[in-house]
Order: sequence, then C-alpha cells, then structure tokens
Amino acid sequence: MAVTPADTFSLVEAMSVKFGTVLRYEQKLFEHSTLRIGGVAEYLSIDPSVYNESLQDGIIAGYGHIHQNISENLSLKGGARLSVQNGIFTPSFGAAFAMKSSDNVSLSFDISQSSRMPSLSEGTALNSEKHFLTLAGIKYHYDSLSIGISGFARFVNSPIVSEVVRDSTGSVLTTHSYNIDSRQIYGLTTEAKYSYKNISATGFMQLYQSTDVLISSNRFPLFYAGISAQYMYSVGQSVMYGGLTVKFIGSHSSDAFMPQTWSSVTAQNEPSFASFNGIDAYIVLRLGNAYVRATYFNILSQAYYYVSIYPQFDRNLRLSVSWSFFD
Repeated sequence: MAVTPADTFSLVEAMSVKFGTVLRYEQKLFEHSTLRIGGVAEYLSIDPSVYNESLQDGIIAGYGHIHQNISENLSLKGGARLSVQNGIFTPSFGAAFAMKSSDNVSLSFDISQSSRMPSLSEGTALNSEKHFLTLAGIKYHYDSLSIGISGFARFVNSPIVSEVVRDSTGSVLTTHSYNIDSRQIYGLTTEAKYSYKNISATGFMQLYQSTDVLISSNRFPLFYAGISAQYMYSVGQSVMYGGLTVKFIGSHSSDAFMPQTWSSVTAQNEPSFASFNGIDAYIVLRLGNAYVRATYFNILSQAYYYVSIYPQFDRNLRLSVSWSFFD
C-alpha cells in the first residue's frame, strides 16, 4: 500500500462526512397500478488523500417509477431519475414489459439509459460514462422442465479506464484514469432446470463479447458454464438438501483489481486458456424453522474469479445457521 518509493508506513487516514434525507412515497392507483416517487438531498465533505481528491458538494435527486398490470398476461413499468452532483445534471430512465404469451411461454424486454460519474479516485475532471442497455429474454416451462434464454447489449460512451503508474523500479504506485471513446459488451445466457422426484439438475452457460473502440478486448471469458445436481430427502417436517456444482470458464484476459484506488486495470499477462473452474459441495438441513448450511467452496483450489490478482478465492469451508423465533 506504499505510494512512494520512500514510504515505509502504510497507514493513510482521511475524514469524510455525509448527511442528508431521503423521501419516498408509494401509492396504489386503481387496482393494477403502483406509483412510487421520491427524492434525495445530501451533503458530502471528504478530505483529500494520496488515493482520492477532496469533495465538498451537495447532491439533489428525484425519481419516479410506475408499474402497470395491463392484464393477467401483460405488465409494463417505467421510471426516471434526475440528479445534480458536482454541478452536473445526470438523467437516467428506462422502461420494460413482461408478457405471458401462453401457459408455458413468457417474454420480457428491458431498455434503459444511465450514467456513471467518475469516483474521487478516478478524478472528478473526467467525463461521466453514458450507458445504454437493452435486455430481452424468453422462458419456457412445462411440467418439471424449465428453460430460459436471454441476451443483452450494453453500449458505453466515454467509458473510464485505468492504467498502473509505476516507479523507476517497476513497483506499482497507484493508477491513472482517463476516458476512451466507446465500449460495447454483448452477452447471451441460457439456463435449464429439470426435476424428477427428489432429484433436480440445473445447467447454465453465459457467452460474452467485449470491444473497446471497436477492437475486441477479451476482457470477459468467451463462455462461462456450470451444472448443479441436488438431492432432497425429507423426514416428517425436516428436510435435507445436498448437491454439487461444477463450473468451466473460457479463455480471457481478465482485469486485475487495484485495491489502492478500487479500480481495475488490464492484467499484465497472457490470456488464460479455457479451463475447469472448480467444484462446490453443499448440504442444507431444515429442522423445523431452523436452517443449517455447510458449503465447501472451490474444493480443488482452482482459479475462481475473473480478476487475475485480487481477490483470490481458495478452498474454504463455510458454516451458517439461521433460526427464526416467534413464528
């Protein structure tokens, strides 16, 4: 965490203050409509540090959202959020619909435009990112089988990217952020689930393609896939679930995470090969209104995350218990 070659002490202190208010109002309109409106007013005061700029500014934002059920088989929703921060007016809005074309098939479509302002670590002088996102999906369900497929396309104007800043010895000091012209990300996701008596199986596959300024960046794996199998056993009011999950990941040049500035930079290594990506095993017990879960993650200590350096997710065992009272 040192930031200059002469640093020997890694402690960095900074003070920040945030206060404000949030107002939200929700009203049922007629029988099939719901309206939500609200606003936010905040003040931020953040001290500068070696990792971020200072900020003394207010934020004012207002939003509205409406959900309308046209019929039992068709629903529409839309919303908008208008905000002013750092003297910059930022509008965001979107709309979506979901339609059930038959007892077994349903369709959905979503479109939105939003913005991401630069963080204090990136530098407030940068331009905001402008995102345009579309999603569409179809689901089929029959008896014990369900299949879904969905796709998305995200177009980003002035995306913010970061690169490392090194000293004369090659050690990483911090990162430098700047805007590039454009970025496009396309994806396709499929999922299927089948159940037979006490056994169920689920499989998924995700396909990605990312380009920066119309040049393929290979930031995401071409595919990410997995399959899970689960067995359920019940005795009286108690139920036990046990299963395995196996994953695979395609070739990619994933980003490296830089904790100093909470940013991602292009990893300085060759693209990885397609590989097996680990096994998880789990068992869940429902005893009355108590749940006990044990999960053995990444049993074979395979590469688990897209990022190359941080964080690393090695083999580990997690135990959890949840218990509701006064039911």
